[in-house]
Amino acid sequence: LYGLYPDSRGIPEVVRLMTASPGFLAAYGGMMDFWKSHKTLSFHVLAAIRYLASEECQFNCCIDHNAQLLMASGMSGDELIEMKKDPRNGPFEPRENELLAFVLDAMRDKAAATPERIEKLRELGWTDPEIFEATFHGVGMKANSQVFDIFKSE
Repeated sequence: LYGLYPDSRGIPEVVRLMTASPGFLAAYGGMMDFWKSHKTLSFHVLAAIRYLASEECQFNCCIDHNAQLLMASGMSGDELIEMKKDPRNGPFEPRENELLAFVLDAMRDKAAATPERIEKLRELGWTDPEIFEATFHGVGMKANSQVFDIFKSE
């Protein structure tokens, strides 16, 4: 699992925290493999989901980590700021920006995940599994943030 993180970025604090449970760390590694090999949710879109979700729950170590990943892959600071203001104006394809907005809106208020919004994503070419997976990825940051806040070392 640690091999997924470049030496220049280091191991995220939340991942280091997971070493408290070797079984959980192994399961988390399996999830990382799933995301890493995803056929349609690109590295950049997944990093943007994590960045926006981390911003939403004020998970600072993951905000910084994912911002660095996005900027190292060519995104500008201005694009990050604009995407944070309104994910629909992100630097990705319109369908990807719409998915980012859906995930963030659903995290803020589950009532935002209306049948109409989901149908719009389908019309843009997203499948139900992809919509679920993107949403799960965002909401997972909220869970990681809460666990980190409970167990982080000072």
